[in-house]
Amino acid sequence: MIGKNIDELLDLRDEDKFDKKWVDVYHQIENQKDKIKNKKLIDDIRKEAFLKAYSLFKSSDLASYVSDDFELISKALEIGYHNKWLNGLFQCYLSNIFPCGEIRRKKEDLPMRKKEV
Repeated sequence: MIGKNIDELLDLRDEDKFDKKWVDVYHQIENQKDKIKNKKLIDDIRKEAFLKAYSLFKSSDLASYVSDDFELISKALEIGYHNKWLNGLFQCYLSNIFPCGEIRRKKEDLPMRKKEV
């Protein structure tokens, strides 16, 4: 987040090039929400993401975005949903970058949890 303040980063997320893609992925996952079985775990991940982001940046708005992103990523992993844009979003977090603006699409899939036998 070097070189930009929090408000500038949040504004970049509200622009169409980010927001439209996020909302599209959200709707695609919501259409499959009946496949989600680990709702408590996803809620716990969402809460932990919010608390961690808030403790680091003291911004409830930024923490809410991070929390929403981790919920989206968790649900995608849960249902086996694949999307290059979402992979890029997740890669931002893996690289310690707050995702905003133009997200580079990644061909690699999100790391999937191992199926239990």
